[in-house]
Parts: sequence; C-alpha cells; structure tokens
Amino acid sequence: MMSHRGFAFVAATTVLAAVTAGCSAGNDATPAGASSGESVQFSCCTAADISAVRHPGETFKMHWIRTSYPVSAGHSPASVVLGVSLSVGYRDVAALKAANGGAPGGRAAATPIHTSDTAGAGPVSTVTIPSTATSGFYDLTTTVTSDGGRSSGDHIIRVAAR
Repeated sequence: MMSHRGFAFVAATTVLAAVTAGCSAGNDATPAGASSGESVQFSCCTAADISAVRHPGETFKMHWIRTSYPVSAGHSPASVVLGVSLSVGYRDVAALKAANGGAPGGRAAATPIHTSDTAGAGPVSTVTIPSTATSGFYDLTTTVTSDGGRSSGDHIIRVAAR
C-alpha cells in the first residue's frame, strides 16, 4: 500500500505533467510563422543600491531590475519612463514615516530614463546626494510610468556625514 507521502508525490507529479503538457509548444496559440515576443517590466533596485550608507555630495547608481514575460506576436512596444527622486532628510525613521508620504520631494532627482517595454538591458539611474544634505533618513521614491499608468515605490536611505 502506498504511503500518504508517496501518494502526494504521485499526485503532484501527475498534476505537474498535465500542466507541462498544456504549456508545451504543441499547444501554442501562436500561428505558424508568427513569433511571439518578450516584454519587460521594471522595478527598483538591488539591495546594495539602497542599503549602503550614503554621504553628502556622493553620486550613486540605482540598478533597475528587469523582469521579462512573453507577449503575443501583435504586441506593440510601449514607452516607459523611469524616475528616482529624494526627499528632504529626517532625523529618524519614525519622523520620515510620520510624514506618511508627504515628504517633500525635489531635494534631488535622477535624470528620467526614457525606454520601452521591449528594451534589452536593465537601465541604471544616477542620483547625487546634495553636498548640503544633512545626516538623517531620506525617502527615495522610484516611479515607473507607461501607457498612462504609473506605479511608485519608496525606500529609506541613510545619509551620514563623512
């Protein structure tokens, strides 16, 4: 008699085989001769980009993460604008969070990157901490704008005097 663990393995394997068969090239809805393409989405950044302590006057890079997914052959490329801005500084994280997204922006901003959802390499934004920045915690806001839609994210970075 098969154990509970053995039955679960056989059931999982059967489901996996059925799903794999349903996704195989033989069942592809793309007509013969038409190639399906790849589109990309961008999101903020590697952990190293935001975890390091930054310093007034420092220039650092924000590496956008590129995630690809398949699209149908008729997909039209969409323009994408990637942005990064830095708020004013706060003495501590609690004060920054108390601003509840009301942190004034415009302290610093990277040049917007204009790309598309079919672009190859992951873009890199460059941010310069103002030389007059005080020690504290700053709200780093990233934005992705495409086809009239916009998504954003916030990250806390620390700036300390050298």
